[in-house]
Amino acid sequence: MNEAESIRGPWRSAMVAVVLNFVGMAVDIFVGRSIPRMPVWPNVASMAGAVVLAAILLRHRRTATASLANGVFLLNVLLILAALWFTNAAYAGSGRPWVPFQANKLGMLTVALLAPELWVGLLSIGSFMAAALWQFATFSDGSRAGLAVGEPEATLVIGIFAAILLTYRNRRSGLEREVVRAQTQRVAMWTFARAVLAIRDLSNTPLQTITFASAAARLRYPEDGRLWDRIDRAAADIHALDARLREYERALNWGPGDESIDSSAELSSVVSTQPVRRRTPQP
Repeated sequence: MNEAESIRGPWRSAMVAVVLNFVGMAVDIFVGRSIPRMPVWPNVASMAGAVVLAAILLRHRRTATASLANGVFLLNVLLILAALWFTNAAYAGSGRPWVPFQANKLGMLTVALLAPELWVGLLSIGSFMAAALWQFATFSDGSRAGLAVGEPEATLVIGIFAAILLTYRNRRSGLEREVVRAQTQRVAMWTFARAVLAIRDLSNTPLQTITFASAAARLRYPEDGRLWDRIDRAAADIHALDARLREYERALNWGPGDESIDSSAELSSVVSTQPVRRRTPQP
């Protein structure tokens, strides 16, 4: 996995989180329109911040780094928490029955699914949970009387579950990357083995020609025996190398049509599938 592919996932996670911020705040405005003195500006500010963050991600979509994706994700969480602080207070002070911190709980579960890295996700979940517990402590007794039973314990439990889900997802993603890496290495070794065998096959005919020519020259010019001995030793070394290369044959899974491979075509296909690396011109 190259650098561009490794950053694509965190960049996408940050972008999805920003979009969900915008959509969620718009829905919250619609849901809270019947609540007296429900402030709209926190939602609008969070939506505006989401637009700015989305623009930053789009501007750097080709040059993005893990630090940029993590920073945008955390800033997006901060915008959401700031808006929820005001809207939660309005819900609690409305005097109407209210299940508190639903948005905080949804945020923790969303982070468990989208966090680009483990530490970013744990920090975000902890922030959602800490903000809810802190705000609950600031509610008056009258506001707490209208809240659903089970708070703030329910928020704490959901935060713990979200952290467990995040850890599990992160570990599973790591295992999947290891599987992909192992499969890639296996394919690379298989390709290398086929290329080695193709080189061996292509070298056999010239080697046989040299061996026959050396034997014929030895008969015609016996006085140059030392020269022919050197050629024979070199040929023997190449034969020994050929025997070593035959070990790769046993490592390959041969299929129909592999009884007689086209060595030249095999090498051409190997070269054509290799990535081209451009060197930076030196001054």
